[in-house]
Amino acid sequence: MDLLSQVAFQRHVRRLPSLVGEPRHRLTQTGPHLCVSMLCYCLKHAQHALDADGAPEHAAVHDERTHIMPPATQHEAYVFDAYGTLFDVHAAVRRHASDIGPDGPLLSEIWRNKQLEYSWVRSLMGPYVDFWKLTEQALDFALERVPSVAPPHRDTLLEAYWKLDCYEEVPTVLKALKDQGAKLAILSNGSREMLESAVRNAALDTVLDDIFSVEDVGTFKPAPGVYEMATTAYRLYPNAISFQSSNRWDIAGASKFGFRTVWINRASNPDEYLDFPPDVVLPSLQQL
Repeated sequence: MDLLSQVAFQRHVRRLPSLVGEPRHRLTQTGPHLCVSMLCYCLKHAQHALDADGAPEHAAVHDERTHIMPPATQHEAYVFDAYGTLFDVHAAVRRHASDIGPDGPLLSEIWRNKQLEYSWVRSLMGPYVDFWKLTEQALDFALERVPSVAPPHRDTLLEAYWKLDCYEEVPTVLKALKDQGAKLAILSNGSREMLESAVRNAALDTVLDDIFSVEDVGTFKPAPGVYEMATTAYRLYPNAISFQSSNRWDIAGASKFGFRTVWINRASNPDEYLDFPPDVVLPSLQQL
């Protein structure tokens, strides 16, 4: 299949849920799970698109029948993890570094690691607990583990977590994707209240279309049901969605689910979960 045919075929695969009325709960059945009749349907409509568009040299002409997007906008939706990807999880401690003292980075690292650990344990054993509650519990552990940081800093740090700084490149990158017509969303372990606060603080509410919080499904990433919120809401197959995260375990879960994945490896960490590799690895969102 030549390049033009591949583009037309992929376009109609992505539109298939809305074209054939596929039930929402089956949107995650991709690739080899597509039945033969559905593939034939896609091929037929791809060929119709090619016939309507005319010869290959006229393929760049855009009309209401066809829209061949350039590589930068080839995905209909871009979904982002929040903490560590859009928002700097260590900004709360860094903001009060002079008061906390030299053990601030250690405290912040333990706080983040325990926050994630608690979410995974709760997913496995239940019951679901709001991410803000886990954030408080993780900080309490970190303060006990790093006694040089005085307990009175607890409330100050928790207040700062509601207004985490976003990474410098985030507003520009999101605006560029938005201007290209892509859907933009956050998909996060955070509670809706936490995420809305962070988004408002960073002035990202004008570019984001949706915030998907795990509180709507009662479990945490990397459970498949979390990622399914995006495919269900947008009526897209997973491979029509580009998912960006700085967390390698999150990328593994999203890859297994079927998303096109971009690992934002801000810390230059070694790779892991090698059986579920990312499609792209970038040092920041700037190169997206």
